[in-house]
Amino acid sequence: MQTLQSETISPAMLYGQVRGIRPQVSDTPVRLCALARVYMAMYRLHFTLDIPSGDGHSLKEYSRKAVELFRVMRSKALAETEDLSCRCRLVVQLYDLMNGTDYVADAARQQAWEETADAVLDYYFHHRYADAMQAEAARADVCRCILDFFYFSAPEEEDGWWIFLKDTLTMWAETFVPSSGWKDTDFYTALERVDVMNRYSYMYLDPAFDKVARQAFAFYVPCAVQAAVRQPEVCGLLHDLALEGNAWPVDWTLAERMKGLLYRTFMQLPSDCNDEKLYALSYLFPVDYGPEYNELE
Repeated sequence: MQTLQSETISPAMLYGQVRGIRPQVSDTPVRLCALARVYMAMYRLHFTLDIPSGDGHSLKEYSRKAVELFRVMRSKALAETEDLSCRCRLVVQLYDLMNGTDYVADAARQQAWEETADAVLDYYFHHRYADAMQAEAARADVCRCILDFFYFSAPEEEDGWWIFLKDTLTMWAETFVPSSGWKDTDFYTALERVDVMNRYSYMYLDPAFDKVARQAFAFYVPCAVQAAVRQPEVCGLLHDLALEGNAWPVDWTLAERMKGLLYRTFMQLPSDCNDEKLYALSYLFPVDYGPEYNELE
């Protein structure tokens, strides 16, 4: 595997870009989720890989920052004036932030997350018939929330949210055509479906939809790669899918290619850390990037 040695920035330099950023409820969901990825990456550099970040902060400090961010993101997710898909994405990122910045489970935060997820999902199922287009646009994000909500404690088969998830996965599997994909679906939405199907498989140990997920991944990735040159959010999604594995082999080459595009986005944007630049930066930390990372040290 080729490493991006010329396109890897030191953790200290990366953290310098976000040192002065304080999360605000007025921030966009994109910005808050990117900041969450930054904090998780810096925490793992300290704890999991035992690699000095060079920023002078401790594990305790990153946990404190994560708690502050958790509160802001939770307030944003509970705001019914926010776009429903964005609220769901905040809930999913909150779950990762909660579990990715503390090595001891925090019962209070776990309960707060469950209450937040319950409120957002309850809102969706009470209002989805009022705006069918918005409800359909949020379907994949809602399914991600359900996957996290029931992780480690799968519900009874007659649970309404669980039935919705299983019916959605079945519908996606039955309507996918290997030679033409899903009808009237853009590639980004299609890859979000692929992500949900793959998550369901490895989280609940059920490979029922693996074949369709694998076929859809192979079908949509080529056109998504072309669009990724101009769309950082597509780079991020492809990067994550490439490293997920499970229904398909981990694709280090694709992940590196997307990281390279995000690096160029980061370098080309103005010095102030706007939302797009922070999003790109959140993928540049050299964490979870295979054993070859050590060659960069």
